[in-house]
Amino acid sequence: MNYKIKDLVALCTSGSNIHNEDACGFKENIAWVIDGATGLNGKNFMPSETDARWYSLWWDKYLRDNITDNISLELLIKRGIREIRAEFERNLSDSHGLGFEDILKLDYPSASIALIRLNEDNMEYFVLGDCRIYTDNSCIPKIADETISNFDSQVFESMRNLNDFGYINFAEIKERVMDQIIENRLKNNIEGGYWILSFDEKAVDNAVCGICKISENMKVLMASDGYYAICDKYGIFEEKDLLKLSFDRGIVSLFDALRKFENNEDKVRFIPRFKKMDDCTCLMFKIDKE
Repeated sequence: MNYKIKDLVALCTSGSNIHNEDACGFKENIAWVIDGATGLNGKNFMPSETDARWYSLWWDKYLRDNITDNISLELLIKRGIREIRAEFERNLSDSHGLGFEDILKLDYPSASIALIRLNEDNMEYFVLGDCRIYTDNSCIPKIADETISNFDSQVFESMRNLNDFGYINFAEIKERVMDQIIENRLKNNIEGGYWILSFDEKAVDNAVCGICKISENMKVLMASDGYYAICDKYGIFEEKDLLKLSFDRGIVSLFDALRKFENNEDKVRFIPRFKKMDDCTCLMFKIDKE
């Protein structure tokens, strides 16, 4: 029996920064959410406003152009990593006179990704990084890798321990914990660290991936951390209610509640964050018979 994506609604908007480094999309029986991250040194090697924006948009186009039913999601991503690394290396050489070995790991752009594909009566899924998938299927209500969130929580605890936390601006807070941020970033794609979409194929072997049976009229929410922060970081709602609230109230309504909260200094001043507002991206849809 074949199923299809129906009634899809999408939201993808920038946060505090001018340029949105997220992306999302769908095509026939697939859907994805991508949350880009620029290297920590603030360098820009690619022909785009930021390297993270280039990276996210590259993957968005690659998925649209290359996904088929005849290739596993893991192999699809590995091929993409080879292609995007080759393009990155070409631009380093042609535009900057550099080789890949000339730049630091901290300079690499990267991304979190959540990807699903419908295949007959199954939903295949693939997650790298901290994008999440929520469903109303009791067999698999949440698909996520919590590793990055755990590392972030360590930094947030350091922020809370600053004597004047809540009374100084973001830039100064971030500067005081930058050594810890750098230490954590260097743990990407290594054993004992966390796995992320960047230029290393072995990350794919450590992704959260699998297959679940589609339930009738199944509801799905795919989100970057900028969207699920409404429960995960700010506690405005319970995470167990996020999918239902998104469908009942609409993702724009929840997004408005999120931004209203983030813009209320009295409510957020003692909540540790890396940005005043993060890019916010989600897709929600139903899966039903054709």
